[in-house]
Amino acid sequence: PSLLRRARLELVFGADVSAEADLWWSPLVQARSADSFIFLPEVAAVLRDRLAKDHERLDCAYAAVSESHRSAPSMQRLEEELTWLALSHTRRGEQLTSLLRKTIAALADPGRARDVAAWAVHALPRLPEAARVLEPSWLLAIGASAVLGGQRVLSGSPPAAVLDDFPALHLGEVAV
Repeated sequence: PSLLRRARLELVFGADVSAEADLWWSPLVQARSADSFIFLPEVAAVLRDRLAKDHERLDCAYAAVSESHRSAPSMQRLEEELTWLALSHTRRGEQLTSLLRKTIAALADPGRARDVAAWAVHALPRLPEAARVLEPSWLLAIGASAVLGGQRVLSGSPPAAVLDDFPALHLGEVAV
């Protein structure tokens, strides 16, 4: 609720407090609890696309999210940062790739691999397309699939460069 309030005040000029309740209970929401809600995936995609076109508002929205969620679990904050970087990929593409590669490296840590892989199963498909099509995203998906015994992470086919990195990869054994 506090993030919704901040977003209304800082990003939606002229909206009154009733807009928060209208959104909270709208059919645009897939799930809600007492302290959060999740947009329908197709609604989130449209809103992200609109936000990506306005760099200043995008950065302001990310600042609000990161400040509101500074105590959130690290994997939630990672997904939010990856989303922001993907939406601003024309300005921050190298940062996005670097952060994805650090996440791939975390799969090599036996104490973290299962948690990172479980996170990847849910987070990678929710990321903006600009992130999902990147080679490091597919490498993370393949690594997560291997850790989780072949569970599918991303749909579609990986870029040819990814398959070149894994010449012995049998897609029937490791679902990407």
